[in-house]
Amino acid sequence: MIFTLKSGRTVYANNGIIGLGEPVSGFEVTEGYDGIITWPPYNDPPEPDDLTADDMREIADMMIDRWTRFRASLPDST
Repeated sequence: MIFTLKSGRTVYANNGIIGLGEPVSGFEVTEGYDGIITWPPYNDPPEPDDLTADDMREIADMMIDRWTRFRASLPDST
């Protein structure tokens, strides 16, 4: 699945999965189950298609919304 962000940049995420790991060196953003979304960009200066902090905020908001809707769909414990 390809997500097109408000900036026009795109992010590929296998099966629409974007993950977040917390290794010792900082957060690691993953796509699918075996790929990495490069953040922060390695290029200095950044390339025009490198993701920006605003792009990453948009992705974070999208995933927060997805998890919030999932949580709301769970049945109450009895």
